[in-house]
Amino acid sequence: MDIHLAGDMDGIDAAAWIHKNTAIPVIFLTAYADKSLLDRAKLTRPFGYLIKPYDERALQSAIEMALSKADMERRLAESGETTRVMVNATDDLLYLIGPDGRFLLVNEALAELAGTTPDDLHGTSAYEMVAKNILSPKMVCWQLDPRGERRISFEEQLNRGWFDVDISPVYEKSGVAGKFAVRIRN
Repeated sequence: MDIHLAGDMDGIDAAAWIHKNTAIPVIFLTAYADKSLLDRAKLTRPFGYLIKPYDERALQSAIEMALSKADMERRLAESGETTRVMVNATDDLLYLIGPDGRFLLVNEALAELAGTTPDDLHGTSAYEMVAKNILSPKMVCWQLDPRGERRISFEEQLNRGWFDVDISPVYEKSGVAGKFAVRIRN
């Protein structure tokens, strides 16, 4: 995509429309290396940026890289959507907690119990759910030391009900449990 096009829409506007409405990767081609133009172009998430005059091998490489990156992004988006559907296909409470005690992923069942949406819970402290008496400290992995265990299962009483809790530590390469995947069944 040449940044400077004849007409009402320049190449950056056209690339923004393409990015919003299609899955076609865009590589910018321009004679200008102006920083403000580059900053504006970056907002469209291009797959490359070539300065004229360009070399045919550089263009070929940029096209191959763009197609590869577009395929990876498509597969990543598909994987994310599959994960979202699977996480929400149950009435169990499912969530992933980061090392700082914040939600990284929350299913609709937990969000509904909290009276909000999964997106609104993302990034919030799991301990807010403890304060609201929706989860117990043990359910949010408070002072949990898994010591190499793959899954920790226990029963927990909360609000006059009993729950089966499974916690699966997600280990980093260093062997430290950095995240915890939690499943709670009533």
